[in-house]
Amino acid sequence: ALEGSGITKGDCQKLYDAGFLTVDSIAYATSAALSKVKGLGDAKVAKIKDSASKLVPMGFTTASEYHKQRQELIYIHTGSKELDKLLAGGLETG
Repeated sequence: ALEGSGITKGDCQKLYDAGFLTVDSIAYATSAALSKVKGLGDAKVAKIKDSASKLVPMGFTTASEYHKQRQELIYIHTGSKELDKLLAGGLETG
């Protein structure tokens, strides 16, 4: 995925060899951690971080937005009132 964003196959292999196995792991890594990968300079690390962050949703969700999402969940009842009570209403549909 990063190769399509202008990152060379060699750089992707360096990241993989250093333990950055997914685009998510690259996007959430610090620039300092990526700079420790042999062969990646500061400019290249900045380009890689930028490309990875475009591919991975890195947005912030406020508590009120999260609360609204949780209110929209549908619960499936198990048929057992006691089990539903333990599960706080039933099984979440997600």
